[in-house]
Order: sequence, then C-alpha cells, then structure tokens
Amino acid sequence: PPANIRELRELLRRRVSLVESRTKYKNKIRAELSKRRIELKGTPWHGPWLKRLKDLEIVPAEDYLAIVKTLTDRINRIENEVKEKAEKNEQVKNLMTITGFSYFSAMTIYASIGEIDRFPGPKQLSSYFGVVPSTEQSGGKKKHGPITKEGDSYVRRILIQSAWTHVNFSDSYITGFFNRLKRRKGSNIAIVATARKLTVAIYHMLKNEEEFRPGG
Repeated sequence: PPANIRELRELLRRRVSLVESRTKYKNKIRAELSKRRIELKGTPWHGPWLKRLKDLEIVPAEDYLAIVKTLTDRINRIENEVKEKAEKNEQVKNLMTITGFSYFSAMTIYASIGEIDRFPGPKQLSSYFGVVPSTEQSGGKKKHGPITKEGDSYVRRILIQSAWTHVNFSDSYITGFFNRLKRRKGSNIAIVATARKLTVAIYHMLKNEEEFRPGG
C-alpha cells in the first residue's frame, strides 16, 4: 500500500490497541469494586458514577483510573485526527453516506482496502474480508459451509456491526434483502450475507466514486 494508507492503518491499529488497554484497566477497577462487594449506581465512567468511585478512595482503583484517563486522552486525540482525515477524503465521505457507517468505520474499511483497483471485482473484495462461504468439493459435488473468516477479523467485525446498524436504521434495498433472508435463515446467517451485500455496494461506490443509493 502507498505510504498514506500504511500510516492510516497504523493510526487505526494504535487506537484499537489503546481501547483494548483501557478496557483492561476498567475491568481491573470493576474487580476492585467486586472484591469489596460495592455496586455503584448510574452510568459507568460518567458523572455521578465516576464521582462516587473517586469518593471511595480505593487506592488501586485510583491508580487504574489515572491510567484510564491518560488512555482516554490519547484515544480522543487519535479519533480527532481520524475524523479530520475522513472529512478531507472524498471516498471516505462517500462511504459515510451508507447508513450505519461512522467516520471511524468508513475510514477503517477504506484503509483496509487501500486501492480498490487491486481487486478485480466485488467477489474478490468479499473474499478479502472473509465474508464468503467456504467451499468443499467431494465426489464432483460442491458444498458451501461457514464463511472463510479470512483477512483482518477486526475489520470484518466493523463491517458486520455496520451492517447491523444499517438494517436497524435504514429502509434500503440492503435492509429488504436482510429481512427476506432472516425469515428463511435466521438473523445470524442473514447479517453475514448482508455484510457481503454491503461489500458489493462498497466496491462499486469506490470504483465509480459515487454515494450510496438506497434503492440499489
């Protein structure tokens, strides 16, 4: 990939690493509370809940909380940088016209793809994301199994999460596809097939430099 794509991927991976670290220390704080059988009311990590936590003066929790604050500051700085880059990138802005795609998920998908011309077609892009069914051939018969799960599992998770948001908040041809398939196959199979359908749309959007068309 060109230098700008490599730098973007590194930036996004760094954010993922920081978020995972923050989650680890938040879990340590929860463990300290659980150990003391303390249950705080309110929304965790915000407002009154946070004030009550500080008022308890649990030394290990205070140490972990300081680390959480530092990590949050760094995560926010990266997110602001990613958002700024997204606002200057026409392809990312096009991806954000798909309901369910935030600047962060659009940027993650864009950075993972890099140059769309390296994929001959949407089938290859779907294979790259690992959302195509695995295939077994035996005795001249072809049998389809679960998805291959090739490629970056984090990017695939972002794609599927975005697909869930899309079908819950958009009345598009993709949502219609999901609803029809869900009745026959169930939600879990339908959402993966929907992510594959979205991948086809993404391919053509990037290839033709166009916005999402809800009607197909």
